[in-house]
Amino acid sequence: MTQQNAEERAAIAAAIVVNEGRVLMVRRRVSEGQLSWQFPAGEVEPGEARE
Repeated sequence: MTQQNAEERAAIAAAIVVNEGRVLMVRRRVSEGQLSWQFPAGEVEPGEARE
């Protein structure tokens, strides 16, 4: 495996959303048949700001 420099790797944005003492989480499939609770996150698309 080759190591990519920061300019070549996709940027990832994540958020911790708290509203009235409650935290937003999403359930994602991490492998066949397994689900995991995670904070909302995703890859930043070309032309899209991280914010």
